[in-house]
Amino acid sequence: MIQIRYHLFKEIAKVKDQEPEAYADYRNRIASYSGQTNDTIQALLIHWSHEELFFQLQPREYNRTLNQINYLLTHHLKPNESLYYVSDGNFLILSSNSEQDLQSNYMTVLKPQLEGLVFQGEDGIQGIQFQSGFLVVDQSNRTKYYRYKEVIRYLKRQLETDIIVEY
Repeated sequence: MIQIRYHLFKEIAKVKDQEPEAYADYRNRIASYSGQTNDTIQALLIHWSHEELFFQLQPREYNRTLNQINYLLTHHLKPNESLYYVSDGNFLILSSNSEQDLQSNYMTVLKPQLEGLVFQGEDGIQGIQFQSGFLVVDQSNRTKYYRYKEVIRYLKRQLETDIIVEY
């Protein structure tokens, strides 16, 4: 019964898994990479910490919160940036804009706004937290991070080192 409930609420969520689209976008960006000195691809993985616990507590509120996160991130995208939900509370932003520092923008603008969002549980309002991983693919590491799978693996490892404050 729990499996059915889990599947039902994950399937009706407005925010759907976009990993295949993220893979295709990264593959296209890396293929069009010219190797110029200022030619970079920036990747930022934003993870909603403890998202599975929130889902177990209240699936409807979980979906509402996931939509709010998606909405906020979508409305802060700059030209040459793309946003993908790549499952389990992970949002991936890919950028080919070497003029903007994606990580700095996240830390100073996006993260404070994201952490202003709340989860309205049965016991009241609960703040939510985020972790992030960041990578710049350039001439020096293009061969190492040529494959999307390697980029995601690296970003997920960085999540493990981004310490969050316990409640």
